Amino acid sequence: VLIVEDEPSIIAVYLILLETLDKQVIPLAAASYMKAREILAQESVDLIILDLILPDAMATEVLAELRRECPNIPIFLVTGNLEELDLEKAGRFGITQLFLKPIHVEPFGRAVEDTLQRSP
Repeated sequence: VLIVEDEPSIIAVYLILLETLDKQVIPLAAASYMKAREILAQESVDLIILDLILPDAMATEVLAELRRECPNIPIFLVTGNLEELDLEKAGRFGITQLFLKPIHVEPFGRAVEDTLQRSP
């Protein structure tokens, strides 16, 4: 699971959550879109958890590129600011799930588990 998030405290929450789900889950974290691209070039992932606003990109501006490079990887888009989100653009690029911050652990955890169980 690739976590693309620039806030360390939020990454920590994701890491704790992923630890409780399955011992087979290996979390990777990137604090920027460029770092995420480096990881994706080297690692195979089953899920991308993508923050809307990153230091070097807006998620909605890089979704087309992500979809070209990773067409079958589910993407969870996470935001604390719906005003910044272009839902139409996000929908065109196949966002699997949309979550609002603060993350509600139970539904988020179920969505991650369900998604990972469906991964080949």
